[in-house]
Amino acid sequence: MATIHFSLQGKGGVGKSFLAAMLAMYYKHNNKPVKIFDTDPINATLFGFSALGAQQFEIMRKDDVDKRKFDQLFSSIFNTDEDVILDIGSNGFVPLCSYIIANQLIDMLAGQGHQVVIHTSIVGGQNLKHTVNGFDALCSQFPTTAAFVIWLNPFWGDIEFDGKPFEKLKVYEKHKGRINAIIQVPDWDQSMHGKDLADMLERQITFDDAIASDQFGIFERQRLTLIRDDIFKSIATAQIT
Repeated sequence: MATIHFSLQGKGGVGKSFLAAMLAMYYKHNNKPVKIFDTDPINATLFGFSALGAQQFEIMRKDDVDKRKFDQLFSSIFNTDEDVILDIGSNGFVPLCSYIIANQLIDMLAGQGHQVVIHTSIVGGQNLKHTVNGFDALCSQFPTTAAFVIWLNPFWGDIEFDGKPFEKLKVYEKHKGRINAIIQVPDWDQSMHGKDLADMLERQITFDDAIASDQFGIFERQRLTLIRDDIFKSIATAQIT
């Protein structure tokens, strides 16, 4: 059937929507059919990229999450034969996880023949502990029918604790059987490649559109090509689509 990709991380501002956007761009670049849902009520990142064709799914009712909306969302994907990408905002993280567990949603999707893949970001700097703990909680609470893909993003600093990389941490040893792939986001020169990527994302255009556009200079387009090829090669190697 289909692969259902969830982009989940309880901590906001740690590249959750970035990884969802990269995955969505990979599908579009390779002309693979995919349904994309953006449920972030504050920062609807994917919905802002017109080329991705994401659907904005409103899950808020006044100042709270309307859990009944999740019924509508998952009813629309339960019988799909196309892969799905869901970007879940940090506001909806706890209610969605509660909904998934209470309704045994992952097992339901697996029973329908779907593969469920949880994508989560691990970042360096002051949020390393938060993102590692978030991954630990997801693995501990979700059934084994859900596979995990870890995105190691060094944008905020080296991903290591007491000199140990992620693969040497206790949480990795604890859950390594659940991890289907680790995608290493390259540590680009932030004044060059990083700035070009940030400009592209701020304008809410895809790699392919940016590279084909005169909005960027020849060297900027070349660096964006290198970034795209690096990330897309990692996704292809992970064999998750």
